[in-house]
Amino acid sequence: GTWANAGDPYQYAAGQWVNASGFAADTSGNIYVVGSGRDAGTKKKPYGNLHWLVRKSADGGENWTMVDDVTGQPASGASFVAGVGLFVVGPPDAWFSSSWTVRRSLDAGATWKTVDSSPLGGGARAVGSDAFGNIYVTGAKWITTATKPNGNISGYWVWVTRKSSNGGNIYSWSTVDTFPYAQNKYSKGVGIGRNAAGHVVVAGYADDAQGKRH
Repeated sequence: GTWANAGDPYQYAAGQWVNASGFAADTSGNIYVVGSGRDAGTKKKPYGNLHWLVRKSADGGENWTMVDDVTGQPASGASFVAGVGLFVVGPPDAWFSSSWTVRRSLDAGATWKTVDSSPLGGGARAVGSDAFGNIYVTGAKWITTATKPNGNISGYWVWVTRKSSNGGNIYSWSTVDTFPYAQNKYSKGVGIGRNAAGHVVVAGYADDAQGKRH
């Protein structure tokens, strides 16, 4: 096939980096690209603030507009679920200061609502659906194994998949898979797809007991 630039040489602020990390298309022909960028910053914070970004094209990639811009952490993945809406998740990596976040738009990006989040740290990497109307988000979240008297905690990051069987509405999400390949070792879900029967399939990676990645 023949490839061409989609007409969006976008930069959030001059001299600052921007990153596209996922895309989706709806049944009306709109295209959405999600990711992150840094703003111009200040003298006290020259590296700028990180922004969760969603950009939309309604004409096959010729022209683009910003439809979601939230300061704080990056977006990582997107998926349109017919009859339900557009979902964007993030951040792509899990750390204690991050918050597993799922945002949904029911009107082609005009308005947004956070429908699932966690203040306990984590990263939501990918979102998808099965053929039966269920919505899934996968990534990694912190599992605490012990809390010491001084307040320090121990634990590990574990592959987690969450599911909504009610259109992704707030409070409709539950954890359906918590997968540690090896105890106290890092694992993470990074992608979602469907098999021929319409069931959801999640892929990712994990460290074994010797620290080797699988």
